[in-house]
Amino acid sequence: MEKSSITKPLFDPVKEYTLAEYVEIRKEICTFMNEANMLARYAVILTGLIWAWLLKDVNDIRVENPLGWLPLVISLLFALMASILEN
Repeated sequence: MEKSSITKPLFDPVKEYTLAEYVEIRKEICTFMNEANMLARYAVILTGLIWAWLLKDVNDIRVENPLGWLPLVISLLFALMASILEN
């Protein structure tokens, strides 16, 4: 049998570049997901704390009371931060 005149190179630069690019993109995606999860966690915790404080200490929770809107505003701000992070 004849040996093939075409041999595979020991170092394939395209394959190495693609692998390095994949590793970096994966790190970037993991970082983004961790930051987004952290924002969601903070939004839920902060909103829950404010609701607990409002229900315990504030006797008059109505639409006119600005403290009643605080959890919604905080959630919207965290959602805005998450959308900015995504872009």
